[in-house]
Amino acid sequence: VLFAFQRAKGRVLIGDEMGLGKTLQALVLVSLYREDWPVLIVCPSSLRFVWKDQAETWLPEYCSNDRVQVITKGKTDLDRSAAMWVISYNLLADSRTGAKFLTRPGGEPHRIVVCDESHNIKEWKAQRTKAVVQVLQAATRSVLLSGTPTRNAPDELHPQLAGLQVPGLPQPHAFRKRYCLEKTSRIGGGNTIRRVVGARNATELNMVLTSSVMIRRLKKDVLHELPEKRRQRVPIVPSNAKVVSEIRSSMSNIVEEGAAISTLFKKLAAAKLPDVKEYLLEVFDRGDEKFIVFAHHKEMLDGIEESMQKRLAQDGLTHIRIDGATAADKRNERVKQFQENPRCRVAVLSITACCEGLTMTAAGLVIFAELYWVPGTVEQAEARAHRIGTKHTKVVVEFLVVSGSPDEMIFNKLERKKRDTSVVLDNVEETFNAETCAQKTLKRNASDMSTVSDGAVEVKIASPAVSRGR
Repeated sequence: VLFAFQRAKGRVLIGDEMGLGKTLQALVLVSLYREDWPVLIVCPSSLRFVWKDQAETWLPEYCSNDRVQVITKGKTDLDRSAAMWVISYNLLADSRTGAKFLTRPGGEPHRIVVCDESHNIKEWKAQRTKAVVQVLQAATRSVLLSGTPTRNAPDELHPQLAGLQVPGLPQPHAFRKRYCLEKTSRIGGGNTIRRVVGARNATELNMVLTSSVMIRRLKKDVLHELPEKRRQRVPIVPSNAKVVSEIRSSMSNIVEEGAAISTLFKKLAAAKLPDVKEYLLEVFDRGDEKFIVFAHHKEMLDGIEESMQKRLAQDGLTHIRIDGATAADKRNERVKQFQENPRCRVAVLSITACCEGLTMTAAGLVIFAELYWVPGTVEQAEARAHRIGTKHTKVVVEFLVVSGSPDEMIFNKLERKKRDTSVVLDNVEETFNAETCAQKTLKRNASDMSTVSDGAVEVKIASPAVSRGR
């Protein structure tokens, strides 16, 4: 890391895969340049207190006795005596108050800046991106951290590379033309929209990254003791067949990620909720291991929590829930409860609110009740369990998919995007490589092993996969 940092004249993108200790690496790196302190840490709001805790733990000589200032309100001023300032992307970019955080209290540029989860600066139109890039370019030393620097398409890398002042970087339009495949789609009313549908010249872009500012290590290369991660696609057949049929018939002429498809996903969540709840109860009853359930829509999260809470209470057990409404200081408390309390069996988590910064290695099974468009978000989410500190011999990740529905559409898109981003970042084409389980028609009055007909083939339906190793 130090070599890459010095090679790029004090600028580096640490792109190590999730769970390899990027936070600690950044803290050690900035500790070598004490003459440039105070350090400005920019991160998602949910991670501000995580950074404070980590700095006080690993750099007690410099960061103890409240010398790490966490900015929680725009009216707060930077403390000149602090060793480290920690601020969220949103506060830094707030046009009402953010301007005063773009420089040190005296008006001089920040000399050393760390941006955690730097994929948050991906769109040049966003005020957040403009503000952060301005700070990075003015700094003497800049460190970006992200296990998924590009989560969707190659053009998301451009603002990060601009912030690190990569020599010879093309303008955004030229960069997109060089490295992105685009497609024009009709969106109704005679209007069209141009979307990125893939990557081009991905190997070249990988060489640009690795020869300039990016250092990236993968778990399989450096953590040989880390357990196997097995992904499984579990087909779900909702009992509300009429609604699912209506959703399928509405899928034609839908532009991905638009408002119409979002509405369909919300309808699908409601249709599959009863069967998702039943599946999760089966998982609970078949083992005594902790597990994580990810979902996206509030209706799905509420339904899962209500169902699990009732079942857990029967055995004197508890659960946690973390979503976008959970206060930052409460998140750490709930994570600690899940990690350390043997009676806390289930974590119900929002995909978008909990894909970053949480360590939940107590779980050996991760279940996605819903999917999400961005492969980087899904990988970040499953990495909450598959990371340093796990004692499981295997981590199982299950995706509950309704065949022929928007679920299947999104899973196929995830596979395509994963292939593109893996070539850009690792110069290797990878997919989610998820095994497809036998079609899961949830049992109502059946034995633990049921036999159903899947076309002309008789298929045995096994119990849900649960990690047994610790």
